[in-house]
Amino acid sequence: WLSQVFNGVCTHLYRRFQIKLEWDHVLLNPIRLRSYCSKIYERGEPSRLVWGFIDGTHQSICHPCLETANQELFYSGHKHNHTLQLLVVVVPDRLVATMYGPFEGRAGDWGMFKESGLQENITRYVKDEEGDQLYVYRDKVFYLEQGVIGAYCAQRNEELTLEESVFNAYMAKQRMSVEWGFGKITQYFEFNNLWKNLKIRLYPTSTYYFASTLLTNCHTCYYGSKTGFSFECSLPTICEYFHLTEDENNALNMYIEDFFSVAVPQDFKE
Repeated sequence: WLSQVFNGVCTHLYRRFQIKLEWDHVLLNPIRLRSYCSKIYERGEPSRLVWGFIDGTHQSICHPCLETANQELFYSGHKHNHTLQLLVVVVPDRLVATMYGPFEGRAGDWGMFKESGLQENITRYVKDEEGDQLYVYRDKVFYLEQGVIGAYCAQRNEELTLEESVFNAYMAKQRMSVEWGFGKITQYFEFNNLWKNLKIRLYPTSTYYFASTLLTNCHTCYYGSKTGFSFECSLPTICEYFHLTEDENNALNMYIEDFFSVAVPQDFKE
């Protein structure tokens, strides 16, 4: 029955908060977006218009049975195993601001970006108070599109300027915040690495990583992150993150205090 409770909770979190993680209109408001841009700029980025970093990640799964699924759909030639693919945007305070998926294992990052509808949300909603377009920074697998910028590429028989080279080096370093965000999820929810137990059509596998991401964001709201500290970002409170009323927030805080005082080891708070 413990497995049933676990699967039920993950499924509930997925159904309840999927739309929130895909695009949170309240959290990703013009003021907070501009704050993200300012924090990235203050670290040395030449542009004031980058608010987050986009990348794809994957959740390895058990080899699908022929009777239950088309194996080719879930096989990733890049990872050389069977996976579910996800598309995420991580912001400077290390919150996973958006997550789309799951997609088939053979899906590429660019294909997920076009299919997810993320580009439409970026171009429509991601603007500052003055109406200027803001951008996510991508790696080389993404093509340049409206709302997306990336590293400068040298043209034939030409070299990058010093400013372009500095920009590329700086942004490559800052993109590591995406990898750190993924690392925090698997650090606290290691069952996502137990791919032999992640069997599609037998368990709600696609909900596990989603629930882990949502709870990791909660942890970050409470305890911060090294990335957030390095960018000197002010995190939303858990009340702001979930758009809670004052009564809901008070009830949640009472429960959290009781739970953490009894059930949670100290290193989970670090």
